[in-house]
Amino acid sequence: MGELRLVICGATGQQGGAAVERLLARQRYRLVALTRDAASPKARALAERGVQVEQGDLLDPAALHRIFTGAHGVFGVTQPWSADYKKVDAAGEVQQGKNLIDACVKCSVKHLVLSTAMQLEDKPTGLPHLDSKQDIERHLRATPAPFTLLRPGTFIENIGLPFFAVKRGKLRGFVDSDAKLPFMSAHDVGEAAAVAFDAPDRWLEQTVDLVSDYVSGDDICRALERTHPGQRFRHTCPPRWLMRLFAPEFYKMRVGAEASGRPPFPPPRQARRRPGRHPRDGARVDVSGEVRGQR
Repeated sequence: MGELRLVICGATGQQGGAAVERLLARQRYRLVALTRDAASPKARALAERGVQVEQGDLLDPAALHRIFTGAHGVFGVTQPWSADYKKVDAAGEVQQGKNLIDACVKCSVKHLVLSTAMQLEDKPTGLPHLDSKQDIERHLRATPAPFTLLRPGTFIENIGLPFFAVKRGKLRGFVDSDAKLPFMSAHDVGEAAAVAFDAPDRWLEQTVDLVSDYVSGDDICRALERTHPGQRFRHTCPPRWLMRLFAPEFYKMRVGAEASGRPPFPPPRQARRRPGRHPRDGARVDVSGEVRGQR
């Protein structure tokens, strides 16, 4: 284990867990796993691998201050869902982000790598779980916290879960079968975070969109057929009127995703730095080769 102490928020979840894996592989950091349940099987498994496990909650500023004290870096990720995961709690997510960022400032953390969400434009979308992340990013930019922002697309690991269910030859999604979504693996978020911690001179003050490929429901069905010889798969999604009536937030997401998921596609974004902090404002960022090269 190295000497630099990094705190990994959500260490037993998808993104935090991936960050732990990629950072452990480097054998140069002393990792602290922040989790809401230090007695969970995943938390105990991390402790057995030499990771310091600390119980805390992003809604508990005192706990964050205690755990962040002495840390060189923090990997941060927030989540927008209510405790029962049945509705969006945007205000709760914004508070998580503000608490996390403020604790980094108070504890003089040298590098916050914060994962939010891919956005085509930096303006309100009308989707609470995306606008909440914009609010968090605005709060971050108003502080002196040194940061790298990671904006991942849709996680491929979600395919097969209830929202992207695969059952009896049908893949259920929320957009038309030809609309392409920006997919990536949560494992690559972990690698991108590790790359940022490895080379802070390059990645501090950068905002990076993370996408492996733009893939449609039809594309995924063809991939499933290749991995399940002899089976046929068909992509389905709910009628628009049904989503508009009973899931208006997801209806808005569908409209935006279908508009951006068909030609002409949006142009590549330019990396942005905080004005005045570094001389390379506007430099293009492409971490895909670096991420692949580290795996």
